[in-house]
Amino acid sequence: MFFAAAGYLTLLYYLTFAEGQTIKPLHGKYGMEFFIVLFTIYLILAAMWMPSTFKVLESGNSNWWYLVQFSLWGVALSTLLMTLGLFMADNISNPSLHKWATLGSVYVTFHCLVLDAWLWTGKFPQ
Repeated sequence: MFFAAAGYLTLLYYLTFAEGQTIKPLHGKYGMEFFIVLFTIYLILAAMWMPSTFKVLESGNSNWWYLVQFSLWGVALSTLLMTLGLFMADNISNPSLHKWATLGSVYVTFHCLVLDAWLWTGKFPQ
């Protein structure tokens, strides 16, 4: 979890305070709104999965479990799209910082996609 948080903070720093606001994700097809939309989806869905998990444990209602899975897979998809946007970005003025932000995003994507959405939902007792 520490590495995912470090990767997330590196990406957030890059996009918020560094040159990230001038890059053009997906080979110049979009601007900063690409990341704003994906970060919004990421944060909303990331805030949903833990309370939904507690509801599953309290009630046993399968609808809450579907919401847990939806939120974790939605978070994974949004991080994957952010990473792809960084990989295929144009207008990069600081390649070193861009590389670190991309590596951070890759680890966040790995954590959200493999460890959370795939393994965690597969191993969660029902």
